[in-house]
Formats: sequence, structure tokens, C-alpha cells
Amino acid sequence: MKCSVCEGTGKQHVTFSNLEFDDKINKWVEKLIDESDQPCVLCDGSGEMSQEEAETADCEKRMWCKCEKKHGVKFFKDGEHRRLHKHHYRCLKCGGVVQIG
Repeated sequence: MKCSVCEGTGKQHVTFSNLEFDDKINKWVEKLIDESDQPCVLCDGSGEMSQEEAETADCEKRMWCKCEKKHGVKFFKDGEHRRLHKHHYRCLKCGGVVQIG
């Protein structure tokens, strides 16, 4: 089946950024580092995936914050959150993941 991440192209556009606290304005801000097209991480650039991989990808897509505006974040240390054990930031409004690591 066609990869749901890259939609069969074998590539995905990746934006690398950090979420950093700016003491001057007392807010979290996103700092762009780089962006580029990369081979798709799910299908390894083949454009194809199995049904199991499709279900996993769909679950991972749902965990991310989809808010159009920033509402602040809460930081979770490694092992602190019951579903995502890697340290990460979650949106204060919807509870979706904003940044991992």
C-alpha cells in the first residue's frame, strides 16, 4: 500500500527546530535550525508500507499538537509521561506533543 507519510513519493519535507525559553519575553519560542527534503523515515524512501506500518503511522500522527496558535507547553522528563517515555513538551490546551527530545 502507498505510504501515508510521504504519500508514495518516498520523500518528506523535514523542518528542524528547537523550542527554547526566551527570558526577555518570558515565553517559549520556536527557533528554526534547518529544513530539507529527506528520504521518508517510515518507508525508507520506497513509497510503500504494510498495513501494520500504516496503523502505527496513523497513531503517531494523532499524538501531535494541531493548534494553530501557541498556548504554552508543559515539559515531561524521561519516563514521567504514561504514554511517551522520552522527554518531551506537550501543548497546554490540547495536550498534544509539541517537541520530543
